Order: sequence, then C-alpha cells, then structure tokens
Amino acid sequence: LHHRRPRTTNANWGVFFDVVAKDKDVWVTGLRAGGHSFATYDEYTRLHMRVYTTDGPAKGKELDSSAWSLAGEEKDFKLPRVEVGDSTTNYYSLPFGDPIKIPAGATRSFCVHTDKQRGLALRRKLNFHTRLDSDPTFKEWVDGVTDEGMHFNLVSGLVPGKEPFASVSGESNARAFVGVVEYDLKDPKA
Repeated sequence: LHHRRPRTTNANWGVFFDVVAKDKDVWVTGLRAGGHSFATYDEYTRLHMRVYTTDGPAKGKELDSSAWSLAGEEKDFKLPRVEVGDSTTNYYSLPFGDPIKIPAGATRSFCVHTDKQRGLALRRKLNFHTRLDSDPTFKEWVDGVTDEGMHFNLVSGLVPGKEPFASVSGESNARAFVGVVEYDLKDPKA
C-alpha cells in the first residue's frame, strides 16, 4: 500500500514531517521522493541522502540530533526530476532500513535530508487568494495536516538547513513531504 502526493511547488535541503496513524497500526516500509523540476541536474544527483526518524511529533525536536535515529543513508544518490503537477511521476525509493511500526493513534516523525539546497522536491502552502483555490492539493492545511489518507495523515514540518538539526526554517515556511509513503497494515516480518 502507498500514499502518493503528486504536486510540488518548492524544493529545499529536506523536510521534517509527521505520519499520524488513524485507527489501525501502520508499518512504514519505505519512502519515495523526487527532485524539483526547476533544479539543475547537479542539484538532484550525487546527493548525500539521509532519512531520520523519531517517536512522536517533530515539533520541538528539529534541533535535537539526539532525539533522532538514522533510518537510511546513501551517498551518490540520484532522484528523478518531478515536474509541477505531474501525477504520473515515478518517485525513487529513499534509503530505508527495517519497517517502522506506528501504533493506532500514534505519531512518528521523519526527516528527509540532502546535501543540496534544492535537492528535495517539496510542497508549500499557497495563499488562499490564488487561482489554484479550487485545487484540493493546495487547500488550507488545517492543524498542519497536508494530506489525509485512509490509514494515516501527513503533517507539515519545518525545513532543515544545510546540516540536519543545526538550523530550521520558521513556522511560516513549513513544507509538505512530496512523494510516496509505502506502508503495510501488518508486520511485514511476521
């Protein structure tokens, strides 16, 4: 099973985001993402890609490296180029270790980080006075929820700087994860 978000209007070093399980346990088995269509070739290739995770919401932990564990890392990583509005994008699987269980009703946070300033395609919230008003992809984020799936919600987070956990964007610059959250409703190792 997966939860896909096809739209992007932004790119940065990475993003913090939360996965909030609904009424069933969820095992996140992987993440897929892409590079921004406006980025140069060098900005979404030869990346140092890292995926971190922590229990609970990311809020308040973005500058505390001791709260996070490394879920996956790869050097010389390449992302596919993601065109704005392309719903057929084939996102690439990010380095990801063992499945991570999120109990029903619980929150698990992730930080996807690259070593390039426009390395990861993201989605930003648009002002509601835009011509894209009617597009549900750009609707207002109520309580930070950027995407609602059948089994979990995705919640926006701050954007890390060049080094993870060293600096972050302000609240007004929160961004949404763009890509695919791969998951299972039973333990894949059972």
